[in-house]
Amino acid sequence: MSKDIVVSPDSSAIQTLAEALDRYPIAPELGLLNVKQALFTLSQVFSDNHTPPCVQQRTQGAILSLDHIIRTQPIYDPLLFVALHEMLDGFEQYVLAYGLGEAYLHIALPRFEQTGFCWRLLEQKKEQAVKRPIHAYEAHLNAVTASAMIPQMSQLAGLGEVSFHLNMESQPSQKGYFKLLTVQPFDWLQKSFPMFSWRHSRCRNLEYEMVWLASSYALAFLSAQLPRGERQRLLDSMSEWIRVEHYRAFSMLFTRLHQEVVIEQGDSLVPGALQSAKTTLIAGQLARPERIAGCYFKALLPHASLTQTSSPLLASATQYTLLGRDVLSSWLCVIDLGRQRLAFAQSDFMGCFSLQNMQLQSLGSNRWMCHFDCGLSAELEIDSELFSVLDGRLESHSGEGFELFVTQQCSRNIAIAIKGVVQLEGICAFSLRPSGSTKNIWLTAQGECFVEPWLTGSRTPAPILTELQSLPTRVNDVKRTGYYQLMFTGGVLWVAANLVADLISIASGASFYLFSREQKVCERGLLHGMEYYSQIVSLDVGQEGRFALLLAGHRCAFLSSSVAWCDKLPDQLSVTKINQLNLVKHEHAVWQLASRAHHEHDFVINTDNISNFIHYLWPQHSVESASNYD
Repeated sequence: MSKDIVVSPDSSAIQTLAEALDRYPIAPELGLLNVKQALFTLSQVFSDNHTPPCVQQRTQGAILSLDHIIRTQPIYDPLLFVALHEMLDGFEQYVLAYGLGEAYLHIALPRFEQTGFCWRLLEQKKEQAVKRPIHAYEAHLNAVTASAMIPQMSQLAGLGEVSFHLNMESQPSQKGYFKLLTVQPFDWLQKSFPMFSWRHSRCRNLEYEMVWLASSYALAFLSAQLPRGERQRLLDSMSEWIRVEHYRAFSMLFTRLHQEVVIEQGDSLVPGALQSAKTTLIAGQLARPERIAGCYFKALLPHASLTQTSSPLLASATQYTLLGRDVLSSWLCVIDLGRQRLAFAQSDFMGCFSLQNMQLQSLGSNRWMCHFDCGLSAELEIDSELFSVLDGRLESHSGEGFELFVTQQCSRNIAIAIKGVVQLEGICAFSLRPSGSTKNIWLTAQGECFVEPWLTGSRTPAPILTELQSLPTRVNDVKRTGYYQLMFTGGVLWVAANLVADLISIASGASFYLFSREQKVCERGLLHGMEYYSQIVSLDVGQEGRFALLLAGHRCAFLSSSVAWCDKLPDQLSVTKINQLNLVKHEHAVWQLASRAHHEHDFVINTDNISNFIHYLWPQHSVESASNYD
């Protein structure tokens, strides 16, 4: 280790970390954000100073653990506070030993090489992190003056969204109360802020209200019975209410912006009911709203052009935080590819360009970059029925001309060869388990259904699955008892009724639709209301099922010609393990359920094994194997 390295940046970063940790008991979420920022700065100093790998790994591990905890809107945890102090003490010991010389490092390094309490707890908190509900409280004071109100609001603002409500408006010493939306528990608020008299506020359940609004707005938007003028007036009044009460500008989700930070589409309105506190961006980060599976997500990713610093944190995968369901309609660009039409949000549209205004650059491995005269660049979606790349030029297959349509996905510009484009208004369907190749499903008031696919080999990001599990889907779920019986070749499938979202009749094939993914993969889906199911399992060989059994919380639907219900399982039922089941893929991505057993067997699906069932039949689509998600 070089002796001429200056250690003052280490000491300064340690001091910043200590100050950030002091903030945690007062404002837990803001305190952890400051701790994470201080650790990020410390990790940069360690990287520049060639710090031993064990120290750098512990630092990066702590950053990732805190990031998971922060995304769940954490409450104050005294054990975590102790662990963070132990972590701080370890860093202080290392910096002190480093300043004394290499001979003293062996004293400090065991704190990082061994799995101490702080490292175990941080890892445990990361694995157990779950989203917490937002509570509404009232904080009352007997008298509040204008001079005293500002610092009190500043303190409470670190806990969530705060507002002041007046009871009397005519006296110099006003009587009123603070209203606070936060995840912090009632007992902790009473102990931490004894100057207030705390009460639970009678507040609307914003999350479930959004579920009701999504259904109501979609019903009005898709209605063909309402007269055109009446329908438009209803939609205008509903959308105005939804925008005011449940949406906010994307840029309003962030605070204390660094000058080396980019926010794309900052004026776009996004759901805000699930957010109780603002996010602090770090230098070199880019934030943009991303709509996936009918929901808005806050996407944070590194912006290479903003920083010269190489950081493991910024180089990691994009971070996604669920904002909520997208209830409102949007304008779409519907493009014609010849044999199919696809839809993309107009907010992501970058322009249409002719081939005369474009230069093609090879990126290797059959990847090409388009450079347009206006200065815009976009990667070419190479799989197309309209053209081939020959000698570095785009050659039309039919001799007809075509344009290049450029759209954005996750801040990447992508060019698609199209025959034409039209503008339509659509509303986004919702899926708890989105397909790997499908970004969104769009519905129009004219009864048309369009797919917005992932492009250039991209797939639905794995963290999206976990984020979606925290989203409420129904206001009043029907409590079902008993079992549904479905016959198939080689056995009987018994499905616990409490797993079933709905049992519907398929009157015709109009409920299904097909689309081609890169002209190679055909996928079939079932749209029920505003929810999309893409794992379609047929239990009948060679015929179309008349009924669809939809599993709640999954995107799986069983098709069968007959479904029976019974209040309990038959006595002395011999249950076969699910590993004797098998799926055979038929045309249009419909799966045929079969049994490996030589004789008919009974298979039971209930709450105890539903996760194993999904993981066994579709390992690439289960939450348990999200790292392998396709």
